Amino acid sequence: MPAVQSVPRPVGPGPPGPADRPARVLLTAAVGPLVAGYAGIAALLALITATAPGATLSTGGVLRAAGPAWLAVHHVPVSIAGQELGVLPLLPTIGVLALVARSAGNAARRLEWDTPRGAAKVIGAVGGAHGLFGLLVALLCLGWTVTAAPVVAFFGAGILAAAAAAVGTARQCGLLAAVLSRADGATEAGLRAGRLAMVALADVGALVFAIGLVGSFPTVVRLFGAAAPGAGAGLGMALLCLAYLPNVVIGALSFAAGPGFSVGSFGLAQWRFHDGALPAVPVLGPLPDAVADWWVFLMLLPVAVGVLVGLVCRRFDGRLTDRLRAVGVAALVAGGVSLVAAALAGGALAGGPFDPVTVPAGSLGVAVCLLVGVPAAVTVWVAGRTVVLPVTEDEFEDDFEDEFEDEDEPESGPSPA
Repeated sequence: MPAVQSVPRPVGPGPPGPADRPARVLLTAAVGPLVAGYAGIAALLALITATAPGATLSTGGVLRAAGPAWLAVHHVPVSIAGQELGVLPLLPTIGVLALVARSAGNAARRLEWDTPRGAAKVIGAVGGAHGLFGLLVALLCLGWTVTAAPVVAFFGAGILAAAAAAVGTARQCGLLAAVLSRADGATEAGLRAGRLAMVALADVGALVFAIGLVGSFPTVVRLFGAAAPGAGAGLGMALLCLAYLPNVVIGALSFAAGPGFSVGSFGLAQWRFHDGALPAVPVLGPLPDAVADWWVFLMLLPVAVGVLVGLVCRRFDGRLTDRLRAVGVAALVAGGVSLVAAALAGGALAGGPFDPVTVPAGSLGVAVCLLVGVPAAVTVWVAGRTVVLPVTEDEFEDDFEDEFEDEDEPESGPSPA
């Protein structure tokens, strides 16, 4: 019987081991959104350039222009010929942050990391990569017409991407559970109600803007035709209006809540109106040119959000003081988010006649907190009195268990005999 000869194995690097996989996944999570975002911005600029009449921009010019645009999308203020542009569109920012959050969450799931320490690694990789890329782009832009401060670009892009990565890994890595583990039932109920209030307030801003858009539709069409007569210019103007749509919705919410906003010398609020010059942008067509008495009724919309929050907090199975504490948490969440949104919606407008664009962040935060918190507390106080004062525990369970049972919890079976 012939002897079986062993075949020598080729000498060389074998397949990547387990230690190499986290590095590859983290690199993909950090670099993937960078490449996709930069390529998307460059492609959009190339489309606008190709369709705009008389525009001549080479491929290299498009790639160079995509750098400052990438910084603006990551909400890093840029300067045009020495004048700061701080009013940056929020819709591209939301899209890029959603991409970063999705990439970070996928990385945590692929690596099967389910602890806050794993989330910290993903957040550090994503935030560090975006910060370094923002620093590199800002350094390359030095000496150009459009520039940005390198330090601001590093911290601005890095912190924003890190925050998005934290949101993306919150559920997989237990960040949300770690935060809620230190909170009692009333705080958790208030956080859930605050999330609902945020969505409802965004709907209020969108509704107010839609009402103004319908009422001034002929003006919007006229502005669109005057500012963008051709197909290419029309495409660019439409994309510009779409990009700034969240900013306009935040301004509409501030108007409905009372503080209002201002664009240069133009000021609009529930209790004041200052007429002034406005940019010929169709998205600003719904702005009025005179005071109307019915504006005050728009404040009923955020009040209705407060009533909704009160009805949600009323379902919390606890004492009246606990439900009122949940209302307070929800009002603080809604006010805090409104404050941050208002701060991001405005800014400098390159020192022109429409500079600056201001949405008073502090006033809006306080107004939203009061308009949501007070009606919610009244709703809990009035509607919850029959719940917190049952005659007996058995009577309370028999009469009110079906009404106040949480829909997310499974129904309990029959009690043992």
